[in-house]
Amino acid sequence: IIYREIKKNNLKFNINYSRSEAEKIALASINGQIVGYRIDLEDGILEYEFKIKDGNNRLYEVKVNSKYGAITDIDYNG
Repeated sequence: IIYREIKKNNLKFNINYSRSEAEKIALASINGQIVGYRIDLEDGILEYEFKIKDGNNRLYEVKVNSKYGAITDIDYNG
């Protein structure tokens, strides 16, 4: 139980960007509308994954690192 608490507390220290801030970062890279999102854990750091539909109905997935606010991946899904 102590290990889980430490791990959970360390996770909180790795979140410097909220979901709202991460959305703005993602939308700055792909102009469109967020149609979905999920949160993943990558190497102890939360990563936001947004599905964005652009004006031409193309669907993208944009991942934003919660610690640094950096885009880690952009995928085009058609």
